[in-house]
Amino acid sequence: MSYMTLQVYSTAEGEWIDHRVVFNPGSANLLKADLRTDESFASKAQPGYHRGTSPLLQLNTKMISQIPLDTMHLIYLGIMKRMLKRSFNKKRCSYTLRDTEVAESYRLSKRLLQYLPQKFKRKRGLDLMPYFEAEEYRRIANYDGYSLFKKTAPSRAVQFVFALCLCSQNFK
Repeated sequence: MSYMTLQVYSTAEGEWIDHRVVFNPGSANLLKADLRTDESFASKAQPGYHRGTSPLLQLNTKMISQIPLDTMHLIYLGIMKRMLKRSFNKKRCSYTLRDTEVAESYRLSKRLLQYLPQKFKRKRGLDLMPYFEAEEYRRIANYDGYSLFKKTAPSRAVQFVFALCLCSQNFK
């Protein structure tokens, strides 16, 4: 994520916290930021945000109001992927699974694969997570993830991610 990438604001700049850019909702910088508009985007009012002129502008596309944020990149390949990697990581954080929970999750994920409908082309267990693509993160977020983690990962972080994924289904 870029230092100035927050979609709806034009003048907001993120803060570096723990090697990440964070847009803190309570910060004065964010509260004072002007909303990004189609006009401010087309006029490149924030030069640090732009890397050239989009060909879509030549087609009179309204870059802010007509182009939606997509769940694949933001939620499935962003939040869900990061949460799963950290849950199965050997480095401990607040929601890292214990070795026994990891083994149980791998076993259960393989067992659940037989019940997936044919529409899922990729049917791989969690042990192959380094090779996952967006569809597999989506499947875990929206279908079998809750069954996989309801007992092994009861932390608030995991509950929040699944609630976020369920809410994101309403915006497709």
